[in-house]
Formats: sequence, structure tokens, C-alpha cells
Amino acid sequence: MNATFKILKILEKSKLKSEEVFTKIPGVTMIISGEGRVLKGNNYLAEILRCNADELHSKSLSDILREENYKLFFKNLENIKELGGSRNFETKLTIEGDTSLKIFSWDISFLTSFQDRSVDTYLAVGRDVTDVRIIQEKLVDANKNLEEKVRQRTVDLENAMNELKNLQGSMVSNARMASLGEMAGNMAHEINNPLTIIKHSGKSIKKSLSKKKFSDERVEKFLVRIDQTVDRMASIIANLKGFSRDASNDPHQEYTIQEIVEESVFLIREKMTSSGINLKLEIEDLKEEKLVCSKVPLTQVIVNILTNAYDFIKDMDDKWINISVEKKDAEFIFKITDSGDGIPFEDRDRIFEPFFTTKQLGDGQGLGLSIAVGIVEKQHNGSLEVDGECENTRFVLKIPRNLTGS
Repeated sequence: MNATFKILKILEKSKLKSEEVFTKIPGVTMIISGEGRVLKGNNYLAEILRCNADELHSKSLSDILREENYKLFFKNLENIKELGGSRNFETKLTIEGDTSLKIFSWDISFLTSFQDRSVDTYLAVGRDVTDVRIIQEKLVDANKNLEEKVRQRTVDLENAMNELKNLQGSMVSNARMASLGEMAGNMAHEINNPLTIIKHSGKSIKKSLSKKKFSDERVEKFLVRIDQTVDRMASIIANLKGFSRDASNDPHQEYTIQEIVEESVFLIREKMTSSGINLKLEIEDLKEEKLVCSKVPLTQVIVNILTNAYDFIKDMDDKWINISVEKKDAEFIFKITDSGDGIPFEDRDRIFEPFFTTKQLGDGQGLGLSIAVGIVEKQHNGSLEVDGECENTRFVLKIPRNLTGS
């Protein structure tokens, strides 16, 4: 109990505030001991266990897993400790008050940070994949080729998540853990619509079969729609993989302004739209202009600014974000403006300092902009600043047109 208490204290005092991840990752998120006790969990887990979040420490895996799944869970914990790395597997999960069993996909990692506390500790993230599994079962006889595509996309998604988990060590020191939670939230928004399309198409096929109104044309129509939707999900996953990887050592290459801006907004556009935020791109005149840069880090900078803008304006009545690009003799100037009231004068000199934030406690660590300005200045010989003369909130990003060392 003493070692467990020390671990909880470490989590409470962490500058990186692990609550950011726990609140942003959809599904069950928890830290468990090697004996299966819950040391920390998110609100979703508390809802499943019908308790308050502060009562989770008295709960165990046995409260949500049946015996055979309980044994499977512990077998994977033992393998992770002995062989290292992480594990992905599925179990059935019992939710109180719900007679059906939910299928959850788990990603488990061993937390080496607490080895010296004499308690084996693991990070477990569980996603409800029940609907996806049902859809796959209904469509398997209709189109074998489609099943293979879905399987491959699932592998791609797992690989993308594994790449994200491989960044965990560096995230602890430079705020990438917060970015993981944010991007997982964005991905959930983007993938939700394609999954809905697949689910409804599967139901339509099932309905046709049950009413004996089965026709090649009707099935073909739904299969084409599903096929296109799977390709859309593949595109989302590919962009997520590119965005999340460590690209600090990527060589500078030539990209169009359109490539840079469009890829920056790809994973966040659906989140903006669902929140009623009007995201406008004013790049038409320069979209084919070429810029020499390291694309992934530069798009990470733009996404960080857009995410900050979203956090501040999402509850406003008038909410919009404009991205514009200007070309000067020696540089391209990206302006990202939102409907906020601007950065207070007293905060402008500190806004790029590490750990300085104007957000509410638990909503951010103040590391994103400090990392962003490092990417712009050190990797691109550019600058990132706040426009104090704009009546709204505007960040100005300047990148040299002829970047040396490219």
C-alpha cells in the first residue's frame, strides 16, 4: 500500500498532468497494478463501474471481466513484463445494467517509471469495438475482398497506434503525451462518420436479406459505398501516422502551400465542423507556390495553433478560424486568426515560455507553443509571434522562401 500511495502521489504532482490523456482518449483508460487493482482511471471507467472517479482505487479488473477474460488479461500482463514492449488483445467486458457483453480492444504498456516503487504498473487503454466486429461478421459472406481490406486497415490503425505509443518516452519530457490525447480525440471525430456509414450499409444489406429483396444491384451499391468509406478511413490513418511520428531529423524538401495547409487541417477539420466552427482557408492565389521545409514538424506547429484556437473559441457564439498565406520577397507569411479577443498584453512576452498557459487547470501544460517556436526557429530559420495589432487572436508564422541547409 505504501508503494501504491507513492505512485499516486507522483501522478498527482506530475508537471505533465496525466489527466489530459485520461480525459481526451475515448474509451476506458486506467493505470493498474500487477495484481489487477485500479490505481487510476478515467470517468468512462467510473461510469462502467457505477462509482465516483475517486472510488476507483478500490476496484479491480475482476469487477468488469469474466473469469476467462480475467485470466487472458493477466497472461498478457506477464508477457509484457517478461518480454517487454506492449500488447494488443480483445476481451468481453461486463457493464452493470447492460445484459449484452461488449467487446473491448486493449492496448497495454508496462510503465517503467515506477519500477523502483516495488509495484508493477501498467497503462491500459480499452476501446469498444463491438459494432465494428458485428459489421465484419455480417459482411464476410457478401464480399471476401472487402474483409481483407478491413483487416488491412485494422492492421494499419494498430501500427499507427503502436507508433504513437513508441513516442511515449519523449512525450513525457516534451508534451507529446498531451498531443497524443488531442490527436486521439480528433481521430475519433474523423472516423466516427465513416464507421456510421459502414454500419448503416451493413444493416441495409441485412434488412434486404431478411425481406427476401436481395438483388445484385442493391448489394453492389452498398458494397461500393463501404469500399469507398474504408478507403477514406485508410487516408485518415495514413495522415495520423505521418503527423504523429518523430520527424525532427527529416530533410527539407519542396512542398506546395496547399499540401502544407490541407494536411495541417485534415485531422482537425471534422472536430471544428462538429463544434460549429467555420474554418476558412484563404490560399487560392498561392496554393501552387513551393516552399522548402520539413513538412511534418511544420504541420504540427499549425495544428497546435489551431487546437489552441479551438479550445478558446468552442463555446463562443461567433466562432471562426481563418488561415491565410502571403508571399513576400524573402518569405512566406502564414496568418492564423480566430474569433477570440486576442492575447492579453501582459501575456504576450510569456506565451512561448515552457509551462506557461492561460488555459484552465488540467486543460494544457503550456508546452505546445514553446515546442512550436523551437521547430520554427531552429529547423526553419523562421519566426512565430502574436500579432498585437489585430483585434482578434492572430498568430503569424514566417518561413524563409529560400531556406538554407535544405
